[in-house]
Amino acid sequence: MSLKHNPDLNSLKNTIIDLLLRINIYKPGDEQLVVDAFANASDHPFHDDFKAYIGEGPRGYTIEEYERGIIFKRERGCPMEHVVYRVLFDAIQTMTHKALLDRYQVDNRDRHLNYTDELMAEWGELIEEAFRDIGEEYWNMYRGKKEME
Repeated sequence: MSLKHNPDLNSLKNTIIDLLLRINIYKPGDEQLVVDAFANASDHPFHDDFKAYIGEGPRGYTIEEYERGIIFKRERGCPMEHVVYRVLFDAIQTMTHKALLDRYQVDNRDRHLNYTDELMAEWGELIEEAFRDIGEEYWNMYRGKKEME
């Protein structure tokens, strides 16, 4: 998916949504996870903790992460592949977590998941499977980052 130039934010968002559609556990509405990552602060005053929010700056793409409503990390001049990976990773984490909630028929309000080592391993397997569904480029990025941990 490497492009010679950086597409505008709307095109980049649509590219990521197209990748998300390849995932086996995709459900209608999951694309909102990508749309939210591209919402600007005035349109979307609440920011989830530790999620990537994408913007454009004079040197290219920016990624901002918030904690309790305050920016705690800002990356400037990010390559497109890094931006795509970050948005995909955040979306996949949420999608796979929702899949576990459905599988175990819990809502994490009245009934909760028990985050045992086995459940965390199962969650990790779902994440890996989702990256494999997307394709080799982002699967390799995920594997490389996982090996660094």
